[in-house]
Amino acid sequence: MKHRVIVWLVLFVTCASFAVSSARADEWLESYVAYLSDNDHYNSSGVPLRDAASILAQDRANVHRFNLWDGGDEPDKFFTTTARRQMMSAMLNRGGVSQRTRNTIVKFDMMVLVNIWQGSKGPYVVVELLP
Repeated sequence: MKHRVIVWLVLFVTCASFAVSSARADEWLESYVAYLSDNDHYNSSGVPLRDAASILAQDRANVHRFNLWDGGDEPDKFFTTTARRQMMSAMLNRGGVSQRTRNTIVKFDMMVLVNIWQGSKGPYVVVELLP
């Protein structure tokens, strides 16, 4: 009987800890607004960028590395290093960004709201188009 109680107790604690860790919500890290201008659609060598992640990363490089701010750009604390900016593609893929939003970023100059989150599989971004 004592052995059965211990087994049930271990199972209960294991299930309870799994439920708590599974239910843990993703953590919001920060948000920023960026104006994605023509400057952000080209890399520092002048080569046109053809995907949303590269354009978003170039915008942050222009802000943090080259001190080239567009009207409407806000600072962030996350993408201050080259290594962090190189994570943009993976972060965008982990986020819930539609193909329509990605295509719009590539084709037009526009304002976006970028939300940075920490999830169980790593940080990710959710990008919203602003009017």
